[in-house]
Amino acid sequence: MKRRMNKRMATAALAGAMVLSMNGMSAFAAVTDFNLTKKVTTDGNTHAPNTTFRFTITEGDASTFEGAVVSAGVKDGLTLDTANNFSFAPEADTSAFYTKTGKIKVHPEVFTEPGIYHYLVTETQGTYNGITYDVTPRHVYVYVVNKTDGKDGYEVQAVKVVKDGETDKADDLEI
Repeated sequence: MKRRMNKRMATAALAGAMVLSMNGMSAFAAVTDFNLTKKVTTDGNTHAPNTTFRFTITEGDASTFEGAVVSAGVKDGLTLDTANNFSFAPEADTSAFYTKTGKIKVHPEVFTEPGIYHYLVTETQGTYNGITYDVTPRHVYVYVVNKTDGKDGYEVQAVKVVKDGETDKADDLEI
């Protein structure tokens, strides 16, 4: 009898969960940041360069992306939490590549309406001898929606990154 009661309770709990999941609310985690990784590739016999790589984030233009209307980015909608640069220093061992990763912060409080917003992330051309800088802008599309908790305001549902000339999209950015 106890086993039968446990099965009924489990069935009722599962049915209740299914009903709650069908109420039209989509479940997603709001995006608060995403990665920006600088990768320096070498011949495998070179130490990390003793230099700093700098990046800028600017508001992109209004346009279309994947068939949707896109608004120009809003000032301070995205910020780099490493003061817009990554510093490398020589290491004891040599490697084929060196990486540093920082976070690009998303600030949903600056948006005034839902939509897709366009930003550009660009590496600044440097002068370190032997380094080829990748100054190709990355287009970042920020998907802003109404808060799902019923409170006033907005949150970011997704971020898509596209490099000029490439159709591959990712949630993180590697330069």
